[in-house]
Amino acid sequence: MTTAAAAGLGEPGRPVLQFDAADAAGGHVVDPGLAAAATSFTLVYDLLIPAGQSGYGGLAQFGTQNGDDAELFLNGDGSFGIGISGQYDGAVAADAWVRLAFAVEDRGDGSSVLSKYIDGALAGTQVVETGRFTVGPEGFLILADNDGETFGGYLANFAFAATALDAAAVAALGGATAEAIPGRGGRETRRSRRQWPPPRPDRDGNDGLRRSPAVRDPAPAPGRAAPAPPRRAGRPECRAPPRC
Repeated sequence: MTTAAAAGLGEPGRPVLQFDAADAAGGHVVDPGLAAAATSFTLVYDLLIPAGQSGYGGLAQFGTQNGDDAELFLNGDGSFGIGISGQYDGAVAADAWVRLAFAVEDRGDGSSVLSKYIDGALAGTQVVETGRFTVGPEGFLILADNDGETFGGYLANFAFAATALDAAAVAALGGATAEAIPGRGGRETRRSRRQWPPPRPDRDGNDGLRRSPAVRDPAPAPGRAAPAPPRRAGRPECRAPPRC
């Protein structure tokens, strides 16, 4: 973790998540607080990807098991498109803060429309499978992919809304900032897979943070510290082109 000022976003002292490229055990669990599955929703990221990385960078995996390809990626070299299934729109520059938004709207026929925005401007739309683009009450992963197609970088804010924001609403959000995203903003500031957003403390001061059983870290052997997750030396080519 670093601060907004150190990451070039202003406002000294505000925490910003500094994340590494992750393997299949990495990523961050988001608890959306849903009582039932959502098939129309919006994700918003305030993100910076340092130069020197290329290929695919996983953004969202709609489940907590990370057993297959992520649902949203950055893709490119120095300038990145956003999307999935071979359709990567827009130009996200490396070494620059950007606000990415993804609005998914269920059409009721087994398909959904994915609208992709960069700093409030529509970069492109595509049709996706509703079954794949569904968020369940158990939550989902961000900055994750099953075979390590991920980037390192900085995340200042992340927000989830259980509705598909329209173009005007996304435009009103503007660009990246150290301030929380209006409405459902907040920051994931934990480098392990912990729930986000953190629960409010109870009257005894207990914040209730817990590890999800599905993503619990393995216990170390007696008298030994838990090993650090392995770092991938490189990023393989997409192993399932129809999905990537």
